[in-house]
Amino acid sequence: MMLKVDKCLCISRFLSTFALLKVSINILNVYRIMGQYFKGIILSKNRKEVVASVDPDDFNNGLKFSEHAYIGSRTMLQFEGLINDKDGEFCGYPVAWSGDYSEPLEGYKDSLYKMSSDEGVKRENLYHQYRYLINCDKKVFVDMSYLNEHDTHPLPFLCSDSGNFDEEDEDNLFGKWCLDKIKTSDKRPNISYQEIIVDNLLRE
Repeated sequence: MMLKVDKCLCISRFLSTFALLKVSINILNVYRIMGQYFKGIILSKNRKEVVASVDPDDFNNGLKFSEHAYIGSRTMLQFEGLINDKDGEFCGYPVAWSGDYSEPLEGYKDSLYKMSSDEGVKRENLYHQYRYLINCDKKVFVDMSYLNEHDTHPLPFLCSDSGNFDEEDEDNLFGKWCLDKIKTSDKRPNISYQEIIVDNLLRE
């Protein structure tokens, strides 16, 4: 009987330790997102080099994720404009949202953040909010009309190269589009594209 009780106590202590470790890892992952500086990255079509970047500081937004990566921020409107399907100069290019704590991705000698120029792209009159965020590689899209101003923007969420989001992201969507070819549009993609729902993860 005593052996059975001791066994139960050991299991209980193990589970408590595991739960504490899981909480600690979640806190560390959140810190890795919230504590570092980010910028939007655009790569060449062959993904071998960074051809442009968008620095939140150029648009009077903070450099930390929560300070610029939201619907309606000037940083995000600028990035959306650069990749729009009407006249965006980088429409359908591979993109990432890279932090200064980021490790080099597979196939790269340095992090995308460090590979980018200190001088970001800044274009006038690129402040239109597009409805659809489209992944040309995975043939999926997000309808951003369901999101409110100041909700987390799906592009940095889906294209981040650093950290994790939280345990509510059961499908591990955070960073899943990193290095994919992305565009924005006001026109719904054709039926070969599938809509994914992320607004439940991005609500403020």
